[in-house]
Amino acid sequence: MRRLNDPDSHDAHEEILHRLLQIRLIGKRLPLPALRTAATISLLVASGYLLIAHRSAVSHAFGEIGKANLGWVSAAVAAEIASVLAYGLIVRKLLSFGGVACRFWHWPERQ
Repeated sequence: MRRLNDPDSHDAHEEILHRLLQIRLIGKRLPLPALRTAATISLLVASGYLLIAHRSAVSHAFGEIGKANLGWVSAAVAAEIASVLAYGLIVRKLLSFGGVACRFWHWPERQ
């Protein structure tokens, strides 16, 4: 087992640091927008394939949606909206404990 003051330990730490820096440099050279575009296209193609391959099940499911009770659907939508608002308020409160001020209706401008 190596000790912290061992000269070999220092060399090992430098080697680890060197490898981490190499990984970061490789990451900076990756074409991230192209990778995101490729990932998005891949997901769309896979989703389209699954929808076509299972079109009978999908059409049956959409047929069942038409039979849904409007009262229950409205209640579910209202509950989901309340859930998202509650989550937002909790995050806002937690951020305020750290000294971060959050406005309720704040839309950041695009740069």
